[in-house]
Amino acid sequence: MAAGSRSDTPGYVLIDPLNGAIRDTAPDDTAFPWRRHAASLQWLVESPADPIAARRWVTDAHRALDTATAGGYANYAEPETPPERYFADNLHRVRIIGRVVDPDRRLRSGLGF
Repeated sequence: MAAGSRSDTPGYVLIDPLNGAIRDTAPDDTAFPWRRHAASLQWLVESPADPIAARRWVTDAHRALDTATAGGYANYAEPETPPERYFADNLHRVRIIGRVVDPDRRLRSGLGF
């Protein structure tokens, strides 16, 4: 991560605290299961000169924090990340709702379901 931060393709992380009103709703009341966690992290590299190096930096950042993180945020979707990582135990209900609301699968999310 440090090497990427010093390169020509600087990246950064946005930290969104998960406190306040977001905790008023139970984690299993909506698709978003992380309401009792401390924060959501978003790794970014804007207009990278080297997209491969930028992706490597993001991947290395994820690996560095892997044991300290629980999942991801669907609106910050990343390639090759399974939907379970975004919805955890709520994924089953998300899929059911999707089949009811959009039985012809006209809406696409890019999340693999």
